Amino acid sequence: MNSGLRILLVDDEPMIIASVGRFLRLQHYETVTCMDGQEALQRAQAERFDVVIADFDLPSLQGLSLLCQLRPHMPDALLVLASGSSSMEPPVRAAGEDIVFLAKPFDLESLLAIIRIAMKC
Repeated sequence: MNSGLRILLVDDEPMIIASVGRFLRLQHYETVTCMDGQEALQRAQAERFDVVIADFDLPSLQGLSLLCQLRPHMPDALLVLASGSSSMEPPVRAAGEDIVFLAKPFDLESLLAIIRIAMKC
């Protein structure tokens, strides 16, 4: 494993979960996946994660709301919101400078660079 770094990947698209999850595991990151915002919230409150990558449009709990609810419990975690709509960037900025916006489709190497820079690994 890569320094014990744990990543929670949340997206309701099976192809995103499969491809991004596989890529992160190939980088030796322990990766847990959820396809629902409420499920992700429960997992993140019960387990330790260093990075949470969430799609904006999720069933039961939107990604931005998920990340804002997790922030007090995960002050040192990297929180990334992914969205196919570039109009989501201003609300993400308003929610706090500590949430990184990533426009979909995103390059996997760019995601990896964000993780490495933020986690200094």
